[in-house]
Amino acid sequence: MRRVNPFEIGAEQDNYFIHIARYLFCARQLKKTDSVLEIGCGFGYGARLLADYAKQVFAHDKEQGLDVFWKKFNQPNLFFMNAFNELNALKKFDVVVSFEVVEHIEEKKLDQYFKLIKNHLKPKGTLFISTPRALPFEQRSKNRQLEHKKEYSPNEFRELLEKYFTSVFLFSQNDSVISTQNYEMAWNLVAICVE
Repeated sequence: MRRVNPFEIGAEQDNYFIHIARYLFCARQLKKTDSVLEIGCGFGYGARLLADYAKQVFAHDKEQGLDVFWKKFNQPNLFFMNAFNELNALKKFDVVVSFEVVEHIEEKKLDQYFKLIKNHLKPKGTLFISTPRALPFEQRSKNRQLEHKKEYSPNEFRELLEKYFTSVFLFSQNDSVISTQNYEMAWNLVAICVE
């Protein structure tokens, strides 16, 4: 899946709705008292949606130039940032969201990524995470071949998450449907992780 710019959807409208489905899946499980951290927020439309369901949302993406788009999603309880040093290192969240990020991380940096998540997650907090299901390299789009450091099969994804979390609930996503059916045919894998 390519990063979605909601201001230039055009023919890629279906891709946008697939992304939004993950945010709705998460948002509907939030409480109005929840504080949320999103890692890899992109253009910010998902964080904006989460802000309607949570007490506060802090959204991070390291890519430069996204702040122009973030301004379009201003909300009193939504805070965007390019660097984690903008966030108090002691700040803990009820929920961390990281959709379509883990596949971009080199395997040797996965511990650092999950340490960041766990450092900002309250005890008994929840992680919502997703990734495209692995395809053979030659079947991947050029973008996936260039940008994805590692793609995960359902078993690999579960095993990875179980290294860091006690309970992992795995779901499959096709179109905007997220369910527990047929992981091997899923377009994307979505997981809810708790300690």
